[in-house]
Amino acid sequence: MKSDKNKKRLWAAGLILCLLLLVILLGGSVSHQSEAVPENPLHGISKERSQVVYRGKGFYTPAVSGDGKDTPQLLNTEVLASEEPEEKSDEENPAEEQQETEDFQDDGSGDSTSDGGGESENVSATDETGANTSDEDGDGAPVTETFGDSEADISQDHGNSADDDRNQQNVVLPTPTETPQDTPEPVDYRPTISSDLTDGETIHKESRVFSVYAEDYKERALTSSQLNVTCNGKKLSSISTDNGVIRYKAYLDDNNEISITATDRYGNTDTVSVTVYKEITGNEEEEKPAGTITFSLEASTIGLGNIIGPVEVPFYDEETLPYVLNRVLYSAGCQYHFTGSMDSGFYLKSVDRAGITDGYEIPSQIEEHLEEVNDIPDPDTCSPDWLGEGTLTGGSGWMFSVNGTYLSTGMNTYFPADGDVIRVRFTLHYGADIGEAMLGGETWGDW
Repeated sequence: MKSDKNKKRLWAAGLILCLLLLVILLGGSVSHQSEAVPENPLHGISKERSQVVYRGKGFYTPAVSGDGKDTPQLLNTEVLASEEPEEKSDEENPAEEQQETEDFQDDGSGDSTSDGGGESENVSATDETGANTSDEDGDGAPVTETFGDSEADISQDHGNSADDDRNQQNVVLPTPTETPQDTPEPVDYRPTISSDLTDGETIHKESRVFSVYAEDYKERALTSSQLNVTCNGKKLSSISTDNGVIRYKAYLDDNNEISITATDRYGNTDTVSVTVYKEITGNEEEEKPAGTITFSLEASTIGLGNIIGPVEVPFYDEETLPYVLNRVLYSAGCQYHFTGSMDSGFYLKSVDRAGITDGYEIPSQIEEHLEEVNDIPDPDTCSPDWLGEGTLTGGSGWMFSVNGTYLSTGMNTYFPADGDVIRVRFTLHYGADIGEAMLGGETWGDW
């Protein structure tokens, strides 16, 4: 009987011991759990400032230690001056106030209990470093600080908070409206073309000499190689160029379309076209000369002197030197050969007339120079009926000067002027014997 009572006591003691161990284990597990932080109801504002905000009510968040352990710390509570709590009457029980604080510490609830008016709530706060603050004696009671901020201070505080760059992460900025821009006018890079031709012009001659001037958008004159000029589809060649002004000669039909196309170095192009008409009635007045020139054809380098002239010869408006030469040579009973055309690339190759070289004799001084340059005269190359390129020496031919100046361009590029002196002269060595060395060497004199 007695042993049965002892056994029952042992079982009861063991059961109580197990219950105590279970309570201790559950208490330790609960003590190590972190207090949950309620979700912040305010968005679009930095974490540092979310602890003290103004919404008409305070918002409190208990502290949670960074190591995950249960290290509850009571925070300073900031009560905004705009909603200061009502002063508690002397009739309030201090014990009830202490009990409310203890309840708050035990359950970790984020909601503080207001007095009967419900007009104010405690607001959780951290110091500027983000650390939780507590009272000096460390008794666990929360410290409540009342700040006497005015309405202006609170507005400034929230204004500064709104200006904080950290608070702009979720802010949607308005799309700026672009200022309307005036559309610039497109730049015209085409060349400009001008001419002395007139659309619908009537011409009472068989031909028309006209001038063309073209330049690129940088106002640089174009050359004849950059122009394509046609008359009734036939390409025309330039007959002269003077300071960018290029002249052409067109032989006309009854109706004529003259087209001028310019292409600059950048590939920009433009075209101008005109229509001109030829009308010959037979009642036109006889064309009068525009002036006279003094002309001579000379062969002093082989001792023949002047073959023609000097003689005064009339010239007509829009007439180039080959046309004057043509009339003079035929009037003197001579014929001639040339390369190119009367209007393009004209080069006088030879003057033909029976016995034209009879009695020639090369001056001894010229022969000495020819031996020095190894261009020795060969009599077998001299024909009695023509005189020109290749006669006697390899450097022989015809050259011409205007008022004492030798021109490097063709005769077709020169328009005579009243009173000009034009000399067409035969040379044995590229002009060295007539005062103009074409190869840049020294001259031997002016024979």
